[in-house]
Amino acid sequence: MQEDITAIKEWAAIFKDPALLKKTVIRHVALHSVKIYADIADAKAEWRAGEWYKAGLSVADLLNVAIGPIKPVYPDPVPPTVYSNQYGFDAMAVPDFVAGLVFGFTGDN
Repeated sequence: MQEDITAIKEWAAIFKDPALLKKTVIRHVALHSVKIYADIADAKAEWRAGEWYKAGLSVADLLNVAIGPIKPVYPDPVPPTVYSNQYGFDAMAVPDFVAGLVFGFTGDN
């Protein structure tokens, strides 16, 4: 969850720099004008019709195209050492898991 909040904060940082925001939006409108104007029209129509969820989706798509997508922030994985049980299971549990998975798919056949 914290990674998602960090990614959203990084995406929203462009709003603190109006010049960069303007430049980005102008460039994206030039490149994707049909999609952007379609999203605006869809959002207006859905708002008038009281379709709030659809209007939210249209505005989210509009922001995604006009400003850019949120880039995910991935946590830094700590590689386990050979003798570590850091992730809560033993490496030898993998064959048991796979056997149970295959049995669950096939049953008593």
